[in-house]
Amino acid sequence: MKRLALFIVLILAGLNDIYAQERHQVGLEIGYHNAAYIKSSSMDGGGSTNGKDGFGLQLNYSYYLSPEIALKSGLMYHRSIGESAPEFMPDRDMTPNAFHQEFLSIPLMFHHEVSPFFFYEAGLLFDKDLNTPFWKSMSGVGAGLALGLQLPLEKLLLSLQPFVNVHGLMLTGNGTGRQLLINSGFRIGAAYRF
Repeated sequence: MKRLALFIVLILAGLNDIYAQERHQVGLEIGYHNAAYIKSSSMDGGGSTNGKDGFGLQLNYSYYLSPEIALKSGLMYHRSIGESAPEFMPDRDMTPNAFHQEFLSIPLMFHHEVSPFFFYEAGLLFDKDLNTPFWKSMSGVGAGLALGLQLPLEKLLLSLQPFVNVHGLMLTGNGTGRQLLINSGFRIGAAYRF
């Protein structure tokens, strides 16, 4: 009987310890990135699309499944700047046209803290193309990967993370051909855990 009582006390203490952990985190991240457009069909003398730079803003929420592992989601706005040159034709103005492309994304990331100061995250991006400067929308599913450094200060967490996002892996719009947008850069962020 004493063993059963001890077993119940240990189980309750373990459950108390699990549920006493701070499992929720909200944060804000801002970032800068370079953009690259990749097309499946590119011909000599054909038109070209080149990415330049951009920025992003992300509000996020993380739910910790354990002290080191979390599911992270939220709302991300990012804007990429680029230029598009027409295909070559004699007596035609070949000056590139500047454009911007905006996305609203819902990330669904797996977040793993390898140590108190280092983490990585990877997952899917559900993109909504807010303006389409091309022949088809890039709304659909993409992917993201980030490695980061973090500085825990009580319940506040500061982070710096290089990242790569690929947009247009699976498209929901119409059109022919294939086009990807790859954003690579870094983000800085602050989060509060509760």
